[in-house]
Amino acid sequence: MCGICGILGPGATRERLDAMRAQMAHRGPDGEGVYLAPDGMIGLGHQRLSIVDLEGGAQPMASADGGLVVVYNGEIYNFMDLRRELESRGRVFRTRCDTETLLHAYAEWGEEMVRRLNGIFAFGLWDAPRRRLVLARDPMGVKPLFYAETPESFVFASEVKSLLTLPWVRRDVDPAALRLYLRLRYVPGPHTMWRSIRRFPPGHRMTIENGAVCTKPYWQTRFRGEERWKREEDAIDEFASLAEDAVRMQMMADVPVGAFLSGGVDSGSIVSLMARHTDEPVRTFSMGFGTARDETAAAESLARRIGARHTSIRMRPDDMRLLPDAVRLMDEPLGDAIILPLYLLSRAAAREVKVVLTGEGADELLGGYLHQKNLLRLFGASRRLGPLARAVGRAAGWAVSRTPVAWLDRFFDYPSSLGVSGRERLAAMLAAMGHPEAMYMAHVSLFDDAALDGLLRPEWRDGHDDVRDVTGDLAADLARSRERGAQGLFDALLEQECRFWLPDNILLKMDKMTMGASLEGRVPFLDPRLVELATALPIGWKIRRGTNKRILRTCAERWIPGYAGGGRKQAFHVPLEEAYGEALARLEEEWLGDERLRGQEWLDPDAVRRLRDGTGRLDLLHGKQRMSLVILMMWREAMRAVPVAA
Repeated sequence: MCGICGILGPGATRERLDAMRAQMAHRGPDGEGVYLAPDGMIGLGHQRLSIVDLEGGAQPMASADGGLVVVYNGEIYNFMDLRRELESRGRVFRTRCDTETLLHAYAEWGEEMVRRLNGIFAFGLWDAPRRRLVLARDPMGVKPLFYAETPESFVFASEVKSLLTLPWVRRDVDPAALRLYLRLRYVPGPHTMWRSIRRFPPGHRMTIENGAVCTKPYWQTRFRGEERWKREEDAIDEFASLAEDAVRMQMMADVPVGAFLSGGVDSGSIVSLMARHTDEPVRTFSMGFGTARDETAAAESLARRIGARHTSIRMRPDDMRLLPDAVRLMDEPLGDAIILPLYLLSRAAAREVKVVLTGEGADELLGGYLHQKNLLRLFGASRRLGPLARAVGRAAGWAVSRTPVAWLDRFFDYPSSLGVSGRERLAAMLAAMGHPEAMYMAHVSLFDDAALDGLLRPEWRDGHDDVRDVTGDLAADLARSRERGAQGLFDALLEQECRFWLPDNILLKMDKMTMGASLEGRVPFLDPRLVELATALPIGWKIRRGTNKRILRTCAERWIPGYAGGGRKQAFHVPLEEAYGEALARLEEEWLGDERLRGQEWLDPDAVRRLRDGTGRLDLLHGKQRMSLVILMMWREAMRAVPVAA
């Protein structure tokens, strides 16, 4: 794992590349390097976290003749297989690292070589004879990559902060991105919070040659259940085999490897499979909060059954003071306090290991989230009602708005923990029946249109077109899926999750918080072979009689000692009010106080005061709204502090 950056154009200087690297030194404390072309028209920078071939993997790395130069962040898990094939074709290697494999693979197969890679990666490769820059990002978007096109140059980096050091990269905030953040608590691609900076799409490659920029997909995650598998038993066996092979491949390292372990089936499966491929106890790490929803006891019990060497840490109230550090590392605001315990957990793990395997991706691929089940019910009801959906939905929404919150638990997950705000959200979702994209946004939005218009200053109320980038494909997918019934609806919903939520929220915070501690995070469930299998599974093999991730749970009965296939998904969130109320109050006083509100340009101070001071509605949704604003203010200050290089 590393940090990469580059400047294509006359602005490429050693000083600017050094400034870009300095902003992401945490991503690679083990080594650094810069390449400058003789004509000064391109420069590449690198920060290295040494994982494989500790002595021979320095970057930027050039081919033997100097014609190709690459900077690369990630791991290519099948690089030894590729190396053997390339050696059979006469290629001669000088190192043992996967970086050199990229150079030879490009020399042999050109840009199409990305289709052969099984790994997590973002790279920039300079082809000097052709005057061509090639960029690529892994299929699921595990490793981040950002870029900006300006009249002066084309620039790219693993972190936005690196781009902000360049004097010609403008720092104007994008109003649409700001609204998307306040709606969703993250900014979905291709947006970033800046008008001038874009997120490189997962599963794409880009070439810049003779001034022309060409971006093409080489991988697309398409859910098409029932197209491949006929027997459930065959799919279970294949899933089990591929998952074990993915874990085996991703344990590849010349440094200690561990895992994050909760009490759940996802991480428990990963650790159990790791234990099959090592003679030493797997080192595992979990985070707790000291509340009733704490998972540390379950994680410790699971670790004992597997035989892992476990470490539990607890987030304490005074740890809240480190939230600004976590926000700065995120680059972009992510309005979820969970980034802090993830950062603390990463720091604890980094004291013992340099690589961790995690369970990310299983929920998105296999329907593990409760909101997916809720939306599937509502989409299905809307489809069955047809022209009557709008009238029935409005009537149901009216009834729900007048129903005691506790009663709603009989039919929907989470409304009591969401409190009155949750009931209002459920009523809005029902009232949107007949408009599936509106139902989706009503379910996932933190602030709706009316709340946003009240929260933002007039000049930042930039209409309601911001959601079209997120909901346009969903609406089209849902419309196309209707003839396929529940399967089509479910496939469309999971595809939506993998398009935005997974890369731009789940994987981004995992990358930024682990790399903030100079720790590499790997995700076996997102092995491309497992993804292809999961996207071809029928809904009944994922969800049946209220049990989600059924195929994984069936496999886990083989893997996890004492596991019997049950378990209910428990949302992992920071119990702010319950465990950190005083610390939260201090944060809100500091970051949402009158002085800071006067100094910022986006939010209406009176609206924030009303939200901050509250109306006695300290439910989960209300707390998340306040935390999203605290994090927004922290992010604003952190990014304004990024220095500009000369």
